[in-house]
Amino acid sequence: MTETVNNLCYICSPYRGEVERNKKYARELTRLALDNGFCPVTVHLYLTEVTDDNIPEERRLGMDAGMEILKNCKYILIGGRHGISEGMKAEIKTALNMGKIMLMPGSSGGISANVNMVEIAKYAEEAGRELIIVP
Repeated sequence: MTETVNNLCYICSPYRGEVERNKKYARELTRLALDNGFCPVTVHLYLTEVTDDNIPEERRLGMDAGMEILKNCKYILIGGRHGISEGMKAEIKTALNMGKIMLMPGSSGGISANVNMVEIAKYAEEAGRELIIVP
């Protein structure tokens, strides 16, 4: 029997605010994940096409769907170039609680496990989790 490999990588980056800039960045992260052998899942690029992020009930619907998808991903790629939004904080906390492997874009076009330790460690502490980074 063939072993199934989970290369699903949840793309976590801002959406609200400067939407066009943020969508462009999400596309960059999606491409980066593809180029590094992951199967990227960028829910905020497609769920926002069928929900209105400005209507709280619609936003919650999209966020809930994203969290359900995150459960099936082994990795989370955190794109913090434009800061960490409230939605990202919720995704990061969920990923920490589920033991997902945290990744960040590297400076050379690759993906690194060297996450923004100060920021992520704060979320791990709030979630009551120990943060372990394996180089």
